[in-house]
Amino acid sequence: MIPKGALQALGPFCMYNRNGAYWTGKGVAVATAVKKKKKENRVARYLNQTRAELRKVTWPARDEAIRLTAIVLGVTVAMAAFLGLLDYLFTLGFGLFI
Repeated sequence: MIPKGALQALGPFCMYNRNGAYWTGKGVAVATAVKKKKKENRVARYLNQTRAELRKVTWPARDEAIRLTAIVLGVTVAMAAFLGLLDYLFTLGFGLFI
């Protein structure tokens, strides 16, 4: 027997409970498949959203990527040389005072 409080009305002679069983009103319970809502994993959702965003990116052409990489490396080497020289000069300057 189906508990009285576990039923919901689906029509004049049909009731539904949480387990997916129908009560036809004639004392017959009919089982049906119930789809359980899948709890989505937060990591999987993050990775799926990241993949979707990466598909929207307009990637540069190969020659443009090589040119921009060379510019970045050149500026990095130039700044390293400038800061190294500045450090050397400060070392010499402070060496005179100490």
